[in-house]
Amino acid sequence: MAINNCPICGSLYVPNGRGMCSHCAEAEDQRFEIVKRYLEDRPDAKLEEIAADTGIDQAAVLRFIRSGRLVARPQDGLTCERCGQPIETGVVCARCAKEMTMEIRSFVGSGNHSLGAKRGVRMHVLDQRPRRR
Repeated sequence: MAINNCPICGSLYVPNGRGMCSHCAEAEDQRFEIVKRYLEDRPDAKLEEIAADTGIDQAAVLRFIRSGRLVARPQDGLTCERCGQPIETGVVCARCAKEMTMEIRSFVGSGNHSLGAKRGVRMHVLDQRPRRR
């Protein structure tokens, strides 16, 4: 069974699809609800205003935007991590997402996804645990 360290609090947790432990995920949901209610009353608020008025740090608000839970306005400065173009949500723009998808499909379709293994390469097990009988 795999375990990870929570990037928020550092505790160990079993991966759950949220990328953080259940305690931090619950706290994150509470922070999101605060930001959501704030934005219902002030839909044109800027990142700095949201953080100052709600007490929720800017990094948490950015996580909500990057995960797709919130949408930013282009003038808020959120940019594609690949090409730098302004985006409203997520990590990459639609064009880069499409290009990346095509690159992955091309890579997988070409047969290069064998992780560098060549025909005739001999394999052996590195696991030194005792064998079951």
